[in-house]
Amino acid sequence: MRKKILLFLFFCGGMISSFAQQDAQYSQYMFNMMAVNPAYAGSRDVLSITGLYRNQWVGMEGAPVTQTLTADMPIRKEKIGIGLSLFNDNIGLTATRGISGVYSYRIRFNKKGTLAFGIQGGVLYFNGEYSKMVLNPNHTPDPTVPNDYVRYAPVVGAGIYYSTDRFYLGASLPNLVKYTLTDQRIITSADPNERAMKFRHVFLMTGYVVQLSPSVVWKPSVLAKFVKGAPLQLDLNTNFWFYDRFAVGASYRTGTAILGMVEFQITPQLRLGYAYDYGLNALQRYNAGTHEIMLRYEFSFDKAKVLSPRYF
Repeated sequence: MRKKILLFLFFCGGMISSFAQQDAQYSQYMFNMMAVNPAYAGSRDVLSITGLYRNQWVGMEGAPVTQTLTADMPIRKEKIGIGLSLFNDNIGLTATRGISGVYSYRIRFNKKGTLAFGIQGGVLYFNGEYSKMVLNPNHTPDPTVPNDYVRYAPVVGAGIYYSTDRFYLGASLPNLVKYTLTDQRIITSADPNERAMKFRHVFLMTGYVVQLSPSVVWKPSVLAKFVKGAPLQLDLNTNFWFYDRFAVGASYRTGTAILGMVEFQITPQLRLGYAYDYGLNALQRYNAGTHEIMLRYEFSFDKAKVLSPRYF
């Protein structure tokens, strides 16, 4: 069974073929928006730093582990947002690391809504160490296992984001560049010219806040993900905030998982979040689910700018 699981991780993650959602996914995307949309930079009106740790399929050797760190702030009377995004994603014998600088131009409408256009640029590092994979005790070469590789690739992304205090709508392509990760052909493909590729991803996102009572706020949101060769994936989320201090929520990721989450506004500047994913496929029998922790701290040179909580 261990060999079957290793092979599964190899083909679904290590090969990074054209049949998978390739970018790291986040259960708490609504609190980590700059990781998927550069136009979000500066939208919180203060210097905001967010860290996220995701441990997927706990208990399975080589399962995905992701860390991200983002920082952004507005400048020039909040007309411009700047930011920095770093991430580290490991699955099996492969690793992807990246760093990007982010810039957004923000247009305010009647002090109620803001339309932002964002771009980002940076570099990605890919590393595959398939020589460490041992599928048989004799250590004989396996033609289905690709060679080790190291690749560097550019990041050029763009996005658009409109928001008010109660609503947001956005779209993004975090990386417009499509590139080949390795020159070795995919043995499992019928096409002799097919190679492991990194495809463009398109994200659409929206959310809304409904005041149910003086102490309860309902916040539904949706994230749609498109990538060539994979079915459309939707994250359908609902959150309820109580007394602006803590929230409980749930999500459904189409065909793959159900999620539960909690958020705590510890102070006006500090927020802590936790999410748990339970898989809906056969793989769930071999792992203890997925854990994700988010921590955000917001600095403010003008204390009046810090709202508790900021819903978007």
